[in-house]
Amino acid sequence: MHQIFQSKKIATLSLLLVFMFAGSKHVEAASKSNRIGILWSSWDPSHFQNYQSYISQMESWGINYVSLNPTYFIDTYEQGITTRLWGNLKTPSIDLQKNVIKELIRRGYYINFRPHVDPIKYAMPLGETRDQWSSNPGGKDWRGKFDLFDPTSPSIGYLDKVILPSIKVLAESIREAGTPVRPIRFDLGAELMDSMLYFPKQWNDLLAKVRYTLQTQYPDVAQHIALSHNFCHHIAILLRLPGHKNYLERIHPLQIIDSEAQYLDRPGITDSTRQLIGQYISSLDEMSLSQYLPLDIFNEGSDPSKTTPVQVEAALLQHEQNFINEVLIAELGIKEDDIPVLHVGEYGMGS
Repeated sequence: MHQIFQSKKIATLSLLLVFMFAGSKHVEAASKSNRIGILWSSWDPSHFQNYQSYISQMESWGINYVSLNPTYFIDTYEQGITTRLWGNLKTPSIDLQKNVIKELIRRGYYINFRPHVDPIKYAMPLGETRDQWSSNPGGKDWRGKFDLFDPTSPSIGYLDKVILPSIKVLAESIREAGTPVRPIRFDLGAELMDSMLYFPKQWNDLLAKVRYTLQTQYPDVAQHIALSHNFCHHIAILLRLPGHKNYLERIHPLQIIDSEAQYLDRPGITDSTRQLIGQYISSLDEMSLSQYLPLDIFNEGSDPSKTTPVQVEAALLQHEQNFINEVLIAELGIKEDDIPVLHVGEYGMGS
């Protein structure tokens, strides 16, 4: 389910909608006109090559919001994050990333920059052998299960190999191409569900380090970079809320509740952890939520495919209100005025 858009690529562009929540006062005024977005992922440098023709193609489709996802890989925690596999460069180079961003800036695109760290089993191409990797976390079926992933660990190298180079990429791109049409939304993490649950203090430390770096090394462009985080939809699900038990059952092949799919009410998660996660979110400029929650909740008992646009809109608004009031405010203790701007980071009907 979490790889849904990897299999729907057009010329290596993974399609999905990127837009703002529609009903919240936390939505920025500039987003009142709808923007159509696309997720542009890379599991190989070739996916960012020919970028000018790709961007022209996106223009012909009416795309004006791009989420760039350069992918890094990890096999074992001891070996840490790598950009090379089997002797080949698998992550687009710094220069190539900059070229893509600068072209998007010059053409007036809204930009989300969201580096991914993927299990090695998702490095393409591996064919049928990729599902047989058993290393930890390289053999995991999803980056959300990185339960030992300390984002500040020198041995893992997330801060030094992904975050700090990404800041440099964004800062230099803005310096060389000019001011973007809106601040580039930089997601400090992409999903990384277990990492956030088990290392919330370290995520706060990483955020503080990034802010300090921007203020001291890139003060001339810091205002053009908005610090964000992409959360998987699990953070929006709470067993105490009506229908949410059903949501968890629907995303499991056996139609059962798997505790690994729980988030804030997962067994063993403490109030201290929730407080630290709330502190982290309230310190962000913006945040995004990958929206895989069911959109047929007002069409129960009927054919889900017959859900109407009006019912979809109502479902989105219901999920949004639950997320703001029940998750961000009630569970995480975030004051309403401290809730960052909310984006939908990925969008899917689910199953």
